[in-house]
Amino acid sequence: MGALACLLFVANGAHAATTVDVQLPDVALIDAHGKPFNPASLVGKVVLVDFIHTSCPSMCVMLTSKLARLAKKLGPEMGSKVAILSVSNDPSNDKPADLLAMARQHGADKSGWVFATGSPDNVSRVLKAFGLSLKRETDGEAEHIMKVFVVAPDGREAVSFWGPVVSDRKLLAEVKRMAARAKALPEPKATRDAEEHASRD
Repeated sequence: MGALACLLFVANGAHAATTVDVQLPDVALIDAHGKPFNPASLVGKVVLVDFIHTSCPSMCVMLTSKLARLAKKLGPEMGSKVAILSVSNDPSNDKPADLLAMARQHGADKSGWVFATGSPDNVSRVLKAFGLSLKRETDGEAEHIMKVFVVAPDGREAVSFWGPVVSDRKLLAEVKRMAARAKALPEPKATRDAEEHASRD
């Protein structure tokens, strides 16, 4: 999506937050340190998901900077209760070293934040899980994906925000809401049974 299209998109009010069905897929990716990574491993945490590419000098930088501010505000909850997943939507060109350089440039190489790439097929599976696909602009550059998703701990529901306009405050409020809702849910029966058994010993 080009700059003019982005402006028209926002002007038309199409940037409103939307609840969507998603799924953190069970698929093999590679993180910025060259280690295997599976998005499904993040189930159980609130996860912010965005899609970036390292050749992007504008929107991707803006989204990464926004999430870096949010990570700082989360404090000790970052990594323990909340994770950020930034997936390259240009997997043919973005290598782990490229993602690591981008992460370090923005102070994002930290616990709880995963920059990931992988084969085009596997990255396409991740995009598809969020209702997206690998696309390119007319100049051949990877498409700019403006959405930021806040995924619930069950990994199956998310609120989608339009990244260029959503405020840090609104993103943080949604993360807190998701986390609070997760705490209000009853514990799985297996967990309760284990705790009751331990209390009897």
